[in-house]
Parts: sequence; structure tokens; C-alpha cells
Amino acid sequence: MSDRLLDTNAVSAAMKADSRFSRYLQALPDETHIVTSVVVEGEILFGISRLPSGRKRTQLEVALADILTDMDGILPVTRDVAARYAKLKTAMWSRGKPMSDNDMWIAATSALHDLILVTTDVAFASVPGLTVELWSDEAEETRQMKA
Repeated sequence: MSDRLLDTNAVSAAMKADSRFSRYLQALPDETHIVTSVVVEGEILFGISRLPSGRKRTQLEVALADILTDMDGILPVTRDVAARYAKLKTAMWSRGKPMSDNDMWIAATSALHDLILVTTDVAFASVPGLTVELWSDEAEETRQMKA
């Protein structure tokens, strides 16, 4: 497993051309595939749609389109993802650590496809069977964690 699924905060960092996130991506092996989830796309589109029409909204729409075009894919929610979602959500609830539905869909997609989830949200590290790579806005290093 070396391919990555970008969480919403990672796609947002890419859209902002965050230099630290750019260095993170550049440090990955050339053969690494970078994907995201349709749920992440929906979260970003929702955020953009709440902005008034104007230059900022247009810039973000273009940035998102460019980022998604450069990716190796946008993974859909399938019946297999739904089954993994139910299993993971049940496990998280039984541990007393419920997460938002969107985060659980993203985690389920990443886990099902055996992808490393790239995020700054440490809560993902408690999802069973999910490998998470935290990149930090404050530090130059990343940490890989598996629940």
C-alpha cells in the first residue's frame, strides 16, 4: 500500500497551493497514485457554492477543477463502500468515538481500496483498519498511523 486518498483538508491545501503540502506531494514516490473520494469533492463544492459570485469563487472553482484533473481518480460510493461504511461506523460507535457521516464515507472508501488517507484530522487514526498519514501545517514531517 503506497497509494493515497486525499481528505478534504488535503484537497483544500492543494487548491491553495500550500507550499508545505506541495513539498509533501513531491516527496512521494513517482509511482504513487493520488485519488480522492466523491464525498470530498462534494464537501469542497458545497463550500464553494456558499460563496457569493465573484473572483474568489471563480478562482476556487478553477483550482478545484485543476486539482481533480491532475488526480488519478475520484472514487465513487459503491455498495462495497456502503458495507464498509456500516462496519466502520458501528465499530466507532461501539468505541464511543462517533465521527461525522462524511468522514466515515471517506474512511470507508480509503479502507476498502487499501489506500493511505492523507489528512490533518487526527480523529481518522482511530478508525479500525485505516492507515492515516498526517501532514502538518506546522511541521515538515508526516506520520503514518494505523488503528
